[in-house]
Amino acid sequence: MNKFNSAEEAIDWLKQGKILLHPTEGVWGIGCDAFNATAVNKINALKQREASKSLITLRVSDHKPIKELLAKFKSLMVSTSANMSNQPTPITADEALEIFTEPDVALYDFENGSANKPSAIIDLKTMDYLRE
Repeated sequence: MNKFNSAEEAIDWLKQGKILLHPTEGVWGIGCDAFNATAVNKINALKQREASKSLITLRVSDHKPIKELLAKFKSLMVSTSANMSNQPTPITADEALEIFTEPDVALYDFENGSANKPSAIIDLKTMDYLRE
């Protein structure tokens, strides 16, 4: 399993159309380049998730590692929780690594923030909460 502790290494990985496990404010996420349809489809396949379900494309975060990654990526990253569909979301990197062992998945090796649950999701068109 590849592990990156710099945003530049993680960005190079994403630009190759590969998948990145990443920290969030409280639980582990899994993401890829939003403009790479093959990578997006791979995330759905890995999670055993219906392709019709929405994915996050504009993550607003105060968590330093993910802020740095997104600022330097200068593109959109698809992100979702790093779990199998309808299963508990991993809180530790080790838990996420037990689920996703494929060679095209790497770890952005930083700690999560201090939140104890997934962050809120807001539809920016309607400003409705999809998850509080």
